Amino acid sequence: MFMPEKKLEKNILRHIAIVMDGNRRWAKKNKFKSTFKGHSHGADKLKEVAQWCIDMDIAYLSVFAFSTENWSRDEDEKKYLMDILRKFLKDSADEFNKKGIKIRIIGQRERFDEDIQRLMAEIVARTSINTKLLLQVLLSYGGKSELVHSIKQIAKSVKNGVMQIDDITEQDIEKNLWTQGVPDPDLMIRTGGEIRISNFLLWQLSYTELYFTQVLWPAFSKKDFDNAVEEYYARSRRHGK
Repeated sequence: MFMPEKKLEKNILRHIAIVMDGNRRWAKKNKFKSTFKGHSHGADKLKEVAQWCIDMDIAYLSVFAFSTENWSRDEDEKKYLMDILRKFLKDSADEFNKKGIKIRIIGQRERFDEDIQRLMAEIVARTSINTKLLLQVLLSYGGKSELVHSIKQIAKSVKNGVMQIDDITEQDIEKNLWTQGVPDPDLMIRTGGEIRISNFLLWQLSYTELYFTQVLWPAFSKKDFDNAVEEYYARSRRHGK
């Protein structure tokens, strides 16, 4: 894969964010009895991509796993998704520990059943000392909800006299985001052919390079991944300069 040395030095790829779109369409295309099966294959694909990031020394991977809007899906699909999530959280800690993957859950955890919240806390604790890759899994996440949360925290500080309105800065917003402490994504990949952000990391994607592909998420291959990375290094990131 071609990655110019100059680009590597100037715009090294540290953080990839992914909208994992196309699971149901992939299942339909492959004639599965239920399109829900695409979600389980999508969860397996995530583990593959995490390993590709480790192999390429990419430090952060953030994935849009379940949005605030996804709560409006039909009950059967939501139940299937919650069962996949339970299995993923229960069964993945040992594998992630072997690979050095640290898990961080981003979003409205309180909206999930108590047993899922407990499993979330357990996998975060069990993988907390790993350093090869920080995998941020966005669950019941929405960029607008995250910004509202940040603004409310700042409003509390103003109300309590900790800060003045005129003193509010971009840094104050950033330190109250759910992703606080993690650098903004350098590259966002969206599979499935849709060309939009869909309420994903609205603040953090301000200067992110966007890459859209027609490939459906469960079919996303190492070659597809390499193509996205190569495209990133072919671009000039000026950040408004």
